Amino acid sequence: MQMKQNDRNRGVAEKGRSFRAATFDLQAILSVPFAGDNQIFYKLKLHVYNLTIFDGSNPEGHCYVWDETHGKKGSAEIGTCLLKYLHGLPETVTHVSTFSDTCGGHNRNKYVAAAMLYAVNKINHLKVIVLKFMESGHSYLEADSMHATIERARKHKTIYTTREWSVLISAARIRPKPYIVNNLNFNDFYDLQKVADTMISNVTEIKEPRGRGRRTKEKRLRETPPDWTSFELLKKFTQSLPVSDKKKRRSITSACRYYTQRLQPIHQ
Repeated sequence: MQMKQNDRNRGVAEKGRSFRAATFDLQAILSVPFAGDNQIFYKLKLHVYNLTIFDGSNPEGHCYVWDETHGKKGSAEIGTCLLKYLHGLPETVTHVSTFSDTCGGHNRNKYVAAAMLYAVNKINHLKVIVLKFMESGHSYLEADSMHATIERARKHKTIYTTREWSVLISAARIRPKPYIVNNLNFNDFYDLQKVADTMISNVTEIKEPRGRGRRTKEKRLRETPPDWTSFELLKKFTQSLPVSDKKKRRSITSACRYYTQRLQPIHQ
């Protein structure tokens, strides 16, 4: 916690010019439709995901939103969101320090590490990227406060589409500025497994991976450094993902039928 506070103080002191300290976390699953009606409470709903990144230097809140027809909630999706955040940083930024919890399926894995190695070798102005993981049970992050703000804003709201979630998330905070929302689709996600399998070897459990230019601290470094000059990312998905037949039967069709019957007298 002290290390996180020190990094944030450094970012504030520099006003984010060359150093950024950020925390990130995946919010609990949002659902579509979202309403208080008992008729849809027990229905299977479409899952909507929101990765939040809190930049303590500004402070800015970045939200990356997609639903289950465009992606899953695994490490490839998390790594893709982090890459998009890093690509959006000003060219004056050379050093980025990130904090997250130790969830292996989302944050602490070789695929996210591979994404950060790709970024530090392919984004010219980035020289150092550090991934720091909080101790289990002591992982309060500023990104978690974004989740609480969004949850307060959704009270007594009725939401029928992923786009409506994006609008609500953006407006959940007014001061000092609304959250920056990025809507993602299946074309946006990268195949990070290929990056990890091709460019990383001898991965062991590490607490603070640090990418520095064309080098990275690992338990054992490969004898020949990987060649990043010609390496390009591939897309993870070529088309939108199907919704299971079970979920169609128990969620979308029944919910649409319910609201059609409910709204028909109003239109008449």
